[in-house]
Amino acid sequence: MTQPQQGRQLPIGSWLKRVDELLTERSNAALAGRGFTRLRWQLLACRWRDRSRAMIRETT
Repeated sequence: MTQPQQGRQLPIGSWLKRVDELLTERSNAALAGRGFTRLRWQLLACRWRDRSRAMIRETT
């Protein structure tokens, strides 16, 4: 069996893990100039989203 055929038989979890690794690698490279990582960006985005929701609740 050739290498590409073996790759197609991997479980979906293996593919998802690989995609996540690639996203992290590329995101970290793109954000490095600003002192960010993918994880830091995600944490800040979550905090901003939570704060925005709280502000909306206060105005209604």
